[in-house]
Amino acid sequence: MKIYGVEAGPGFIRAAVVDKTLRGAKTTRLVEVALEPDERNSSSLKEFMARLDYNPDKDMLAAVFPGDKVTLRAMTTPLTKRSQIVDTLPFELESKVPLAADEFVCDFLFSGKAESGSRILAVLAKNEDVESFLSIYKDAELDPDILVPGPLAAAAAAAAEYARGEGQTAGTMAVVNWASEGIYIALVGEDRTPLIFHTSSVAGEGEQEIAREIDKLALGLNREMPGLKLASIALGGGFGHIGQLARGLGEKLGIPAAPARMENMPEPEGQASPHASSDEKKALFLVASGAALMGADAAPKINLRSGPLEKVEKYAGMNREKTVAAGLLAATFVLWVLAFIGQGIVMDREYASLKSQTRRIFKEAMPHTINIVSEKQQMMAELKRLEEAAKALGVYQGRDPLLDILLEVSNAGPEDAKLDIENYTYEPGRLILTGRTESFDKVDQFKSNLDKLPWVGKARLDKAKSNVAKSGVSFRIEVDMAF
Repeated sequence: MKIYGVEAGPGFIRAAVVDKTLRGAKTTRLVEVALEPDERNSSSLKEFMARLDYNPDKDMLAAVFPGDKVTLRAMTTPLTKRSQIVDTLPFELESKVPLAADEFVCDFLFSGKAESGSRILAVLAKNEDVESFLSIYKDAELDPDILVPGPLAAAAAAAAEYARGEGQTAGTMAVVNWASEGIYIALVGEDRTPLIFHTSSVAGEGEQEIAREIDKLALGLNREMPGLKLASIALGGGFGHIGQLARGLGEKLGIPAAPARMENMPEPEGQASPHASSDEKKALFLVASGAALMGADAAPKINLRSGPLEKVEKYAGMNREKTVAAGLLAATFVLWVLAFIGQGIVMDREYASLKSQTRRIFKEAMPHTINIVSEKQQMMAELKRLEEAAKALGVYQGRDPLLDILLEVSNAGPEDAKLDIENYTYEPGRLILTGRTESFDKVDQFKSNLDKLPWVGKARLDKAKSNVAKSGVSFRIEVDMAF
């Protein structure tokens, strides 16, 4: 599966292509085309994606949403599960912004733990701005799967690449990216989690103004996170002299500054300046790379295409992994059904065998019965008929309670236990039971159950001992009858 991270601005379109496999995600292409300075039209976007062999039925499109159309809220919540926060976030934000919950879309990233719950970065955008942005892609016959805010895309790419490097300076990293609508500045914590971001309206590429903006952002965050230390700066995007700007920012802030580390990226294709270094060329794709990494789940994902504007996934658009998973699930279900049917057939055969044996014994006991409808009911009816006949002859002395007693003794056996009664001794006023079961606990439970029977005066455990193989317990119980 391929993920296309696309940044389209006036005068350019950039894309980072990530191949996602079971082993992980790898960036395979960085491609840029130059347009007229004021051009950002759907026909150019359509041609560009066709050139990259984008297939909407198999691939994912992660579009970069302009940072100046995004509003940030750093919040704490008592909740810790993402699903719970997603359900409540629109209503939490409604009280903090001059918009109703149905007038914006939102998402969030975890940015650390709070004293109780979670600290999150909530991002929202007006529905009308998102719809206007999506219309450009719709006219190009494209339908983005996710919309990633530009500043967070830049932070994700810089953090992912720095996390792979060794010997990095501990502390907070400032990610500075030039975009057509402004300069993105994001602060990323030591664990490479975004802490805060801002889209600056600073004109030009003056290092003094940018340094002031970084300082201001760090100072504001330091009130919430005392001890925060700004340790490095990573630059990306369309700065004209990115190397020179990095050196100037480093001198003014007294910390290392350089183009964003992107050694694992391929060499860019397209209109990148031929005089720029390899690092400077790759840094142009910082935002597009971050969007693609989020789409590939190689960086914490944030998606403004949510709520009423969420993309409805079609079966034709399912990627290969989902199709394979669905096939495996279907195969598992079929196997389960076949096993269930097979077990049912076995049980039907056992039931038929037991029914056949019952009918054979019934015929032997009642040879004069021709039409067998219900063995139990017909046997009870015959027993009742014989009792009435005995009463008429004057020889009926009542039904011997022994059968009922034996039945209740059998039912008093512990649940899920093997109870083998080897000997019943029935004496006037007393019943003696000897047998075997699984454990001493089962013997005690059997004795307790006998004590609860209405005709039992007292049940006494005469003896209980393990057998030689220690695979069970032999017992002898004496039962005094209450009648």
